[in-house]
Amino acid sequence: MLNFKCKSHRGRSPHNRTDALVIAEVLNNKVSRVFATNIFDKSQSTLAPIICSQVAASSIIWTNEHRSYNNLRNFSSIHDTVCHKYNFISFV
Repeated sequence: MLNFKCKSHRGRSPHNRTDALVIAEVLNNKVSRVFATNIFDKSQSTLAPIICSQVAASSIIWTNEHRSYNNLRNFSSIHDTVCHKYNFISFV
């Protein structure tokens, strides 16, 4: 089995991928504003300043369960998480 691919190595190679942070503002079930930027690491010290500068203080923030988003409750009034394995956000 020379061509066998290990299950954990499927998908993109970690050496040629680019991570991005995308923030979308949704009003009345329509996207009204989008902000996107490339990020080089997913640490809280990188993500928190970007999110705080782009999101109003009284906004509801939905993120996945990544550990860098854990302290967003300190910066925002409402922060909820979505586990993409079991559910997703549907605006309809």
